[in-house]
Amino acid sequence: MNMRILINDLKASMGFKDSDISSKKRSIVSLSKKLHEREVKIRKELGGKSETKRRSELEEELQIIGLQIKKGERILVKLSP
Repeated sequence: MNMRILINDLKASMGFKDSDISSKKRSIVSLSKKLHEREVKIRKELGGKSETKRRSELEEELQIIGLQIKKGERILVKLSP
């Protein structure tokens, strides 16, 4: 028997249905934390002097990070009971 199937069967028989949801929440929170750290780093970089091309790239990256953070927050709300 495959180990994964065995573990899933044990989880189902013991009633651990919420373990998948909690693991998804943990991973989303971890990713969100990393995105926030990256956002702070980019904002510091934007505060200093930089070339116009680099500045526009940083602003674009900052917008993308902001969208991903919002998307993660929406997913967390959906996963919460």
